[in-house]
Amino acid sequence: MKKAVFLVGVAVMFAFLTTSVFAAEVHQVKAERARAARSKLNRGAHNAVFGWSEIPKSVVCTTRCSNAFKGVTIGTVKGVFNAVARTVSGIVDVATFPVGRNQRPAIQPSMVKNTCCNAGCATCRK
Repeated sequence: MKKAVFLVGVAVMFAFLTTSVFAAEVHQVKAERARAARSKLNRGAHNAVFGWSEIPKSVVCTTRCSNAFKGVTIGTVKGVFNAVARTVSGIVDVATFPVGRNQRPAIQPSMVKNTCCNAGCATCRK
């Protein structure tokens, strides 16, 4: 009888121990998902609010890589296209931040940066 009570006691302690370990793992997974959701919300809000800044950035980069005429014409068109894409991407990120497992940014770089173009011209490499 004592042996049976001892075995039941060990089984109960084992059950509580494994349950607490499992709960700690679940908490860690939930914390990681919450961090990813906050990051997606921050990135989306930034892109939705500052997406328009792609227009002057593209004008300046195109002007530096070629000339002022191309900067004003081609740079503006590229900037408007990039601005619309970044703003829409930001709105989608804000709307979907709590759902889904795909937390990667839809546009690279994930936020507007103060860098020159990706064309790789000699001026931009300096």
